[in-house]
Amino acid sequence: MSEKHVSLFYQQGSSDKEYHIFLRKKGSGYVVDIQYGRRGNSLTCSTKTPSPVDLDKATAIFDSQVHAKKLKGYSEAAGQAPYVGSDKEDKITGILPQLLNNVEEEQLESLFKDDTYCLQEKKDGKRILIRKQDGSVEAINRKGLLVGFPAGISTALSQLPGSFLLDGELIGETIWFFDVLEYAGTDFRKTPYGQRYQILCTTLAALDGEGSCVRVVDAIFGTPEKRKAFKELKALGVEGVVFKNVHSLYKAGRPASGGDMLKFKFTQTCTVQVSGLNEKGKRSVYVQALDGKELVDVGKVTVLPNFEVPKIGTLVEVEYLYRHVHGALYQPVFLGVRDDLDGPDQVKTLKIKEGVEVDEDES
Repeated sequence: MSEKHVSLFYQQGSSDKEYHIFLRKKGSGYVVDIQYGRRGNSLTCSTKTPSPVDLDKATAIFDSQVHAKKLKGYSEAAGQAPYVGSDKEDKITGILPQLLNNVEEEQLESLFKDDTYCLQEKKDGKRILIRKQDGSVEAINRKGLLVGFPAGISTALSQLPGSFLLDGELIGETIWFFDVLEYAGTDFRKTPYGQRYQILCTTLAALDGEGSCVRVVDAIFGTPEKRKAFKELKALGVEGVVFKNVHSLYKAGRPASGGDMLKFKFTQTCTVQVSGLNEKGKRSVYVQALDGKELVDVGKVTVLPNFEVPKIGTLVEVEYLYRHVHGALYQPVFLGVRDDLDGPDQVKTLKIKEGVEVDEDES
């Protein structure tokens, strides 16, 4: 029996959810697995059968789940791509990505002039590594945990022969790759980035292209070309740019300072923790950041109608202009929940503008 699944969707007011039900063969029996969550976010995976059951029972459980969700207003919607996962969801892989340090504006000129650095657009999505081993394609988040990801990406990358481990950024149903760690049994972590990038481009040449769910981030070389790309990307309003030393090796984690992989953001963003809900019934939440080991208030942020109001303790990403010294974030914009991080940012890393009074209604 081939795999059977139904994808259901619910959209009303601020709610925009998806729910996927799978009937799969496992060993000598069958299991019914589910994936659910807000559309466009990483999905939670679970099962309705802790151990395999016979086909008749699995089918009854499957049909019951579909019927129950439809009674709650869910409906099937054509064209919506399901996510893929496995019973190993949230398992630790031991694979962690290389992280970047910020670069200050006064350092940009030297990076433009230095031919050992290329420039790339900093994609604004979720950091994801994609691994294929033993014929199975899996996604790993920045915590090193296996997570669900769009089925279309899995299908496309299954076409690549052999095993691989690629590093990229997931935006909606498209993955943007910028590095290769392993391919066809070879570990490239100790290969200079310039060579790794060329290997990546060659490896994904048949898949990369406009409209594809698998893309390669462009790398810009040369002083005038980097300056031009920087100006154009800033005008487009993207999150920022990344400078990468073409001679650098792949090292998991973040250097204490500096490093060969640097990022410059055109906009200020930070991860904060929800500390309270607006008691006046408005769609806003109070948020906090870390000051050393203590959480301190950094104002409140309005949650737009296309997002669900997050619960207290949830980590969320916020864009802002600056933080008033010892005060709140100025003109914050709610970007979404961060379920791939362990804690909020330190206030010492937030951009501060002194001498500005902050109106409570704007914090």
